[in-house]
Amino acid sequence: NYCSECGKPYPWTEKFFKNYKTILELQSEEIDKELQDKVFKATEEALKNKFEGPSLTILKLTLGKVSNTAKPFLMDVLSGVTVSKIIDILK
Repeated sequence: NYCSECGKPYPWTEKFFKNYKTILELQSEEIDKELQDKVFKATEEALKNKFEGPSLTILKLTLGKVSNTAKPFLMDVLSGVTVSKIIDILK
């Protein structure tokens, strides 16, 4: 998802983040702006760290603050960039 030489996200990762941010913004009635930013940053860090270590725990805790209405949408989007094992952990 990220170049091992320069650390920049690959084009498909950039596209994922753009779409993910749009989905977060569309959930504005369910998720306030501050929580949207926290979820986005936690997701970005977890993806950079290949969903390993503390970044996965931080993402799980952050997603725990998201309403039960919005959470399935975010989990669906995340399932496109990670394995189902990680999705099961985040639920």
